[in-house]
Amino acid sequence: MRKYSRLLAILISLLLIVGLFAGCKSEEKKPEETKGPSVTQTPSGTPSGQEEEEEDTLPYPMLSETPIELSIWQTFTADYIASMNESEFTKELARRTNVLLKFQEASSADATTAYNLMLNSGDYTDIVRPASDAAAYTGGPDKAVEDGVFLRLNELVEKYAPNYSARRSKPHIAKQTVTDAGNMWSIYSLTDPAEYPWMGFALRGDILEKRGIPLPVTLADWEAALQAFVDEGVKYPLLFDVTGVSYNSEFLSAFQIGKEFYQVNGQVRYGYIEPAFKDYLAMMNDWYKKGYLDREFVSHGVTFAIFSSNARDAYQFLLNGEAGAGLLPWGYTDNALAVNGSTTIEGFKLSAVSAPVMNVGDTIHFRFTAYEAKSPNAITSACEYPELAVRLLDYLYTDEGSLLVNYGIEGVSYTMVDGQPRYTDLILNNPDGFTGRSVAMKYAWDDGIGMVDFTRHWQNYQGKPNEGALEAYNIWNKDQNDYVLPQITRTAEEGERYSSIYSDIQTYANETIPQFIMGTKPLSEFDDFVAQIKSMGIEDVIAIQQAALDRYNARG
Repeated sequence: MRKYSRLLAILISLLLIVGLFAGCKSEEKKPEETKGPSVTQTPSGTPSGQEEEEEDTLPYPMLSETPIELSIWQTFTADYIASMNESEFTKELARRTNVLLKFQEASSADATTAYNLMLNSGDYTDIVRPASDAAAYTGGPDKAVEDGVFLRLNELVEKYAPNYSARRSKPHIAKQTVTDAGNMWSIYSLTDPAEYPWMGFALRGDILEKRGIPLPVTLADWEAALQAFVDEGVKYPLLFDVTGVSYNSEFLSAFQIGKEFYQVNGQVRYGYIEPAFKDYLAMMNDWYKKGYLDREFVSHGVTFAIFSSNARDAYQFLLNGEAGAGLLPWGYTDNALAVNGSTTIEGFKLSAVSAPVMNVGDTIHFRFTAYEAKSPNAITSACEYPELAVRLLDYLYTDEGSLLVNYGIEGVSYTMVDGQPRYTDLILNNPDGFTGRSVAMKYAWDDGIGMVDFTRHWQNYQGKPNEGALEAYNIWNKDQNDYVLPQITRTAEEGERYSSIYSDIQTYANETIPQFIMGTKPLSEFDDFVAQIKSMGIEDVIAIQQAALDRYNARG
């Protein structure tokens, strides 16, 4: 009996010891909680690398238990609201996610200066939206990552952005969303497919119809059309770019060469030193003498910045009947400007046409080109909550988030009709007389981050008297763009050398080409022009562009 009592005592002692250790373990000091908001998981479930027990219980897309503010810099110009901080989109996104975007904005006229001042000050917003990859940072995006200004997002995107990752998974889109060094420095706004060309050439189709002249296809056809404008007393038959070469290489492309740099079968070329460029200049000089070109094109200063003050002034020549043709956005074509009251010319019609060819059946290799990845959006090193920022942006690539970005708030700015979003009359027929795009900015994020539906603004024309303007998309989209360079990037060293050499070449070319066209410099000096450009180092610049193109083509 004593034996069993001793055994029982030993067992009790062991149990007490085990309990003591268990108690000690449960009372161990907990690790300090990670600073920052509590965020939810995405609809795809637990991100890779996290345990299931880490899942939060907040209903998606609610991303934080407490309100969090993220600052964001962007260019913004509107007439219906003064800032995206006033937008119902911003309020609705905060209601859904508990994350408020606080916008710092600059007008398009001041954007470059304001953006560079912000970067130079070191006082960055959490998210920045530069105008382009090239304008993002001196030395390029890779340099920005190296300098600790922009975050490398590869791991964050893989872990916290399943929707964006899925949207960019197509090889040709993925190639556009990383650098040559493999850095994912931006979460790009995406379109799929790429937006159709929204700008191209158009001319007064009503005048040609009146005179029984078909819309031009070849250069010879264009001569006939421009002569018709001259006969009609049109002062500026063809509005022309201040550089003497149209932005999308229209007219120049008929000679199978392009403006400045382009590529043929992976080989970079520079159009202004090609022998065919002399033929182009000879034709334009002849047209200038005949009065086909805007004889004041240099002083009028029309450039690709088609919404610049100079361009707007020049386009008044179209509206008052003094001009016959020019480079235009699709919304100006057909009878759209007559319908909206911009011109009072009876029967006014700007007919969109493809770039001219030398001979019927020739292939056009240049047109305005948009890319699937556009509008870069970088997260800076100033961002206290980078994971949250990535998760928030990823929401805008879901179907639900995409509707909010493009169309705004259901029941207010859009309704679903036959399974498709349709703007309400608040947008399509605004009672205060504002344009649909202006009003949409109050409820959606026009050209914002996410999946961009470029067809949304078509609704402002569909079923209306100006619906014919939409046909411009189809006309310009028929042209090929295989000679257009993709969005290549140069290394920091290449960028410095490129700028130091090419800025002088570009200035020289832009000053000299109009002189050839106007006849103040004879075409007999064309060989000297080419020799001068070569002596200034154009071959080195072509080599830099070639290296960048080769790296781009080699991206995984």
